[in-house]
Amino acid sequence: MSIADGTFKTFEADHYGFPLHTGNMYIEDDIVTVDFEMTTIAKDPFKVFARKEYINNPDRVNQANGSVYRRYNINLKTEEVTYSDTLSGGEEGVGFPKFNPTFAGKKSCFSYINELFFTAQKTSIVKIDHCKGTETRWIEPGVWVSEPYFVDDPTSEKEDAGFIMVSVFDDKLGKNRFLMIDAETMLATSDTELPMRIPMSLHQQWFPS
Repeated sequence: MSIADGTFKTFEADHYGFPLHTGNMYIEDDIVTVDFEMTTIAKDPFKVFARKEYINNPDRVNQANGSVYRRYNINLKTEEVTYSDTLSGGEEGVGFPKFNPTFAGKKSCFSYINELFFTAQKTSIVKIDHCKGTETRWIEPGVWVSEPYFVDDPTSEKEDAGFIMVSVFDDKLGKNRFLMIDAETMLATSDTELPMRIPMSLHQQWFPS
């Protein structure tokens, strides 16, 4: 879309997809690169989270929705749309992508996203290096992660210099902990027990002042 006059152009892929959350997006050499957390099966993805679906599904049987973290490349000259799946949740989910916000609109290497494998009783935060094609995970048995948030280190120009802030529910404690995870090493550097229980998959935000 042109900010100047409001004109716009659309690009169409050859498959169904329902984007839920967006990672970074940038343009390089007339190629738009954008990352989407999305479902790929043609049904209402919000139905999976509906309260009545939990009531009608007491055994928590998987509800496959084709959850993926997918990278699209859109050629502005040829209008060709190509894609690749960075992470696939299979029958469960991947979601809440984050990246260093100071790299918004700029070429970046790193995404941070949750794996939400509830029926397998396993959740994690995955650091994805798009440039090297590698993955690093923060994971702890019996702990359920909420939406992470990336807080940049203003004293460094490194893309992964900063912290992942996240609230997690700990089955052993019956309440939440607040973690600060080094975004470079994916090791927790601060771990504070909270005096309460907070719903899983809570959305959160960081305000520096």
